[in-house]
Amino acid sequence: MKTTILKILKQIEVNENIEILYACEAGSRVWGFSGEDSDYDVRFIYKKASVSDYLSLKSESDVIEYEGDNFDIIGWDIKKALTLHFKDNPQLREWLLSDIIYIDRGISNIFNGLECFDMDILKNHYASIAHSHWKRYSGLAFDRIKIKRYLHIIRAILCWNILNQDSYPPIKIQDLLKVELPPTFKKLGILDFLTCSLSRMLILSSRYPRTAGHDNPQYEIVFIIFSRINLNPSFFILILAFKSLS
Repeated sequence: MKTTILKILKQIEVNENIEILYACEAGSRVWGFSGEDSDYDVRFIYKKASVSDYLSLKSESDVIEYEGDNFDIIGWDIKKALTLHFKDNPQLREWLLSDIIYIDRGISNIFNGLECFDMDILKNHYASIAHSHWKRYSGLAFDRIKIKRYLHIIRAILCWNILNQDSYPPIKIQDLLKVELPPTFKKLGILDFLTCSLSRMLILSSRYPRTAGHDNPQYEIVFIIFSRINLNPSFFILILAFKSLS
């Protein structure tokens, strides 16, 4: 698949008359819970062919988008990327942390030495993701929700948790789970939030069992999460059943 992605990126360079400085995988494949139906979310940073392109007073697009079968590819001009770095853009931070790199032509030399991302902005970002995703999906029937949606919510909460301890979160959910949840989570109602989402995930994972030879890492993570917070999965099922009857 890497060969195919590199061919697409090369064609984009030719079609758009640009040079790609950095290209990586983003999304669930980097976060550690991609499924069989997961797209390849490729992100890249590019520069235009001529310096004169940056001196023009004419406003031009600084984003390149490409969609194909199983591919979602988005690129930002280097000027836009640097501007968003100074605005502490969380998406850019995750691009730069990706461990699946397709192209790297010295991008680290550009971003190394710049100020660290603002923790408060990152905290607000992940809190907003958790809140908006839960609001969007919590009222839907089980059959209409994928486990990955809940993992998005839980990953956002875990990132927020680490930032709230004045540390920067790693990108993979498996690494995020190594950090214990603080007692304050119960007081803030976040444990109840996790209870409900995890219960739904457990029901989904039992409703759609794995087939031989097609293990889905999403199901494994469900049970890893239960073990990390030291609670019995059956407890969550009881909670969910109680809430559905009340």
